[in-house]
Amino acid sequence: MMNIDFNGFTLNQVMHVMDILQAKHKTLADNIANTNTPGYIRQDVNFSQELKKVLEAPAVTSGDAGSSASGPDPLVYRDIEIQRDTDQPVKTDGNNVNLEQEMVNLGQTNQVYEFMAKMASIQYKLASYIVRGGH
Repeated sequence: MMNIDFNGFTLNQVMHVMDILQAKHKTLADNIANTNTPGYIRQDVNFSQELKKVLEAPAVTSGDAGSSASGPDPLVYRDIEIQRDTDQPVKTDGNNVNLEQEMVNLGQTNQVYEFMAKMASIQYKLASYIVRGGH
């Protein structure tokens, strides 16, 4: 697969950012589901830290073993770090989930995911156009 650069992001990078956002969404959903669980400590995916890993990852070229595209090594991104958030105030039951904040974070994560999905769609369409010889 060709890997076209789109506003500084390659398709591989876009797909990996979407993986990070999916992990963040799942983590937020887990937090929401455990809002009333005594002793539950919220978890989070540090999007900025994970994005930095994507942008700084070494590129794989089409000549590397097991690779058919240029761009970051897909194996670099399978270990998205989920962190316990001990910075939030803890309620009397030992739980530190703030439902309102989790819902705001979920909405923001969804918006960024939709944007990245549009970027991926545009890249696929552009690649298809190029492969067809501009037709």
